[in-house]
Amino acid sequence: MLICPIGLVFFISLFSPKWHVWCSSDPPGTPMKPAAFYTIEDIASVDFMHGREYRKTLHER
Repeated sequence: MLICPIGLVFFISLFSPKWHVWCSSDPPGTPMKPAAFYTIEDIASVDFMHGREYRKTLHER
């Protein structure tokens, strides 16, 4: 049941639409990155407690 919403987000990320709201660290108006990027960013910085420095480093890559 959780696969469908997650799969939908991964599918939409293939087309790289612009965000109209904040998503993770991306402000409105920026193009959507691949869904895997947001998954890695959120899990590593929150669950593994790497914090904002990890997010900044990841965005610079």
